[in-house]
Amino acid sequence: MSPRYVRIAVEGKADTGIAQKLLDHADLRITGQIIVRHGTGNLDKLIAACSKTAKASSPWVVLRDCDSACPVELRERLLGPSPANPHFVLRLATSMSEAWLLADHEGFSRYFSVQIGRLPDAPDEEPHAKRSLLHLVESSRNKRMQSDVVGQHGRPGKLYVDRINEFAQKYWDIDRAATRSPSLKSALIRLSELRERLPEP
Repeated sequence: MSPRYVRIAVEGKADTGIAQKLLDHADLRITGQIIVRHGTGNLDKLIAACSKTAKASSPWVVLRDCDSACPVELRERLLGPSPANPHFVLRLATSMSEAWLLADHEGFSRYFSVQIGRLPDAPDEEPHAKRSLLHLVESSRNKRMQSDVVGQHGRPGKLYVDRINEFAQKYWDIDRAATRSPSLKSALIRLSELRERLPEP
C-alpha cells in the first residue's frame, strides 16, 4: 500500500515517541518532523488554525492531554461549533499521554523494572498520569532507571524524556495498551479512519 502523509503536533518532547508509534500503527508517515509546541497554550493556538486549514493534501493530527478537563468540554472549547474537518484529527489523552504507556502493564513492568501488580487497572482514570508514572518508577528495582526517570522531590529526572521515548518507540505494545485505555483505543480507530479518507499520493 502507498504511504499516506500527515503533519503532527504534540505538547512536549516526551510525546514524540508516542506520536511516532501511533502513526506507525496506522500506517501513516510524517511530513517533515513532529512539531513540539512546548505546552498546551502554544498547542491550542495551532489546533484552532489547523482544524480550519487541514485538507486532503495536507492533513493534520494533534495529540493533547486532557489534564483535569472533561474531554467532551475540552474538545468543544478547542474546536468551537464549526463542522468537523475530515482531514483534521485531535486526540485527547485521558488524563495524560503517560496513561497510554501505563496501560501496557507487561511492557511497562519489564522496561521500568516495577512490579506489575502496582500498575493501575484503569490508567485513563488516574487524575495525574505523569505523577503516577513517576511514583511507580520510584519503586523500580533498577536504580539507574530510577535515577534517570525520577529527579529530586519526585520531579522528572534528567533522562525522563529519553527513557519515555525509548519505551514508547521500542517496547510499548500499543495493541495491548489499547485494551486498558479507552482513549488510546479511540485514537487508534480515528487514525485508521483518517488513513482511509486520504487519497493515494
